[in-house]
Amino acid sequence: MIASLDSHPLSRSHHYYSRILFTLLSLAFLLRLLHLSQALSSPLTYQLSPDEDYYLAFAQQIINADMSILDRAFYFMDPLYGYFLSFILTLSNEHHIPIIFLIQTLIDCSTCYLIYRIGQLIKGNTTGLLSCLIYLCSPLAIMFSASFLKVTLVTWFITLWVWFTLNIIHSSKKTNWLAYGFFLGLGISLRSNLLLLLVGSLAFFSILEVKKNTNKKQSEKKSIALNSQKTDSTCSKIGSLHHTENTQWLSLLIGIALPIAALTLRNAWHIERWSPMPFNSGIVLHKLYNSENQSAQFQTPSFVSIDHPVNMLHDYWMEAERRTSNTMTASEMESYWRNQAIDYIKSHPGQFISNTITKFAAYFSSTSHPDNR
Repeated sequence: MIASLDSHPLSRSHHYYSRILFTLLSLAFLLRLLHLSQALSSPLTYQLSPDEDYYLAFAQQIINADMSILDRAFYFMDPLYGYFLSFILTLSNEHHIPIIFLIQTLIDCSTCYLIYRIGQLIKGNTTGLLSCLIYLCSPLAIMFSASFLKVTLVTWFITLWVWFTLNIIHSSKKTNWLAYGFFLGLGISLRSNLLLLLVGSLAFFSILEVKKNTNKKQSEKKSIALNSQKTDSTCSKIGSLHHTENTQWLSLLIGIALPIAALTLRNAWHIERWSPMPFNSGIVLHKLYNSENQSAQFQTPSFVSIDHPVNMLHDYWMEAERRTSNTMTASEMESYWRNQAIDYIKSHPGQFISNTITKFAAYFSSTSHPDNR
């Protein structure tokens, strides 16, 4: 019986694709492992970029200090990667660097697998395998897996979002929709602009529901016209479907609200800011749009001593208070610099349009090159 099943064409095809997938995932791991070994022996790995230094310091303070006295600088950027690093540091002690890189390598390999599954769902096994092959050879993906940056986790999160969304469409379980909502809400703590995935998902499911309701109304009319005697039964089924959809939406919204509420309370408790977002958006916007940066390059103004998140926050905060002659909260300081940037954009519309076109042209004209190691 087993032999006959194995000889079935579908079974042979499944084993064939499974072997290819295993080979590709093994190759993905091997390439990243080779890069990891080189990174560990390179002195440049230990000369941290500003963001790497920030997140390692963030993780170290979580381990060494009471959370109630966490420095306000560590509410300046998205927190989830800092918590991720602190968890690994707690487990690995002095051997944390290779462990962090190895875990990120495994996460990136799981991204390869998710890309395969997405391609398989959309177009079939061949598409999934080719997509997986393209990603596993990406120099950028390989490079970032051996860095103290959240790029690997963000890539994995976005890929998981695509796979999750394609699957949740067919689910009617409340727990699945609750988990999906929690996942969307949690993404904000990894990278603030992942809020776009949350908004996009809500818009997508709203459009999907409108289309479903339109189709249902059309089918209702046909059903009533064909068999008026079964109208009560039809109405009962329709009512049941509406109840299921309402429950799904409620579960989704509760799931989204849980991590957002937790992030908001975290910020309100420590820096008196009633928002789930970090308070860096105003500063980031001002770095791009100010009188010292007419080409909108990502550079700091002259009053910032060192281009490092902690130093930049301190200098921006001090400068805002100096200019206004007032002590500011985090939200007030962020609003001040956002307004400064917006005022500059309004007073230089031609320059803003020109810089935006230049940035789009640069974005689509070439790819990034992994040259930081």
